[in-house]
Amino acid sequence: MEIIDLGTLTLQTFEPLVGTVFSVTFAGEPVALVISGIRSHGWSRPGGREAFTVSFRGPRDPLLNQGTYTLGAEAMGRLDGLFLVPVGRDAGGSHYEAVFT
Repeated sequence: MEIIDLGTLTLQTFEPLVGTVFSVTFAGEPVALVISGIRSHGWSRPGGREAFTVSFRGPRDPLLNQGTYTLGAEAMGRLDGLFLVPVGRDAGGSHYEAVFT
């Protein structure tokens, strides 16, 4: 699977991938995370990309810890070093965000 440079990713890269399932390994087990949305922050650094957040939905259990993960999807490739933050949990599952600036 191709390794994707996180620095090259943009909001437009992720827009067509809403609903795409990514796999991440946590505690030695695969966990499926689905891109549930993308939102712009409405600003960018001078000479940089537009800041945005990618939201993921996963199973209720296990709850992934805040930290750096490798996610993979056939539709995109492998994202090494993606920092995920758990932002909520409800009856439908656990929710995570990755912020790009």
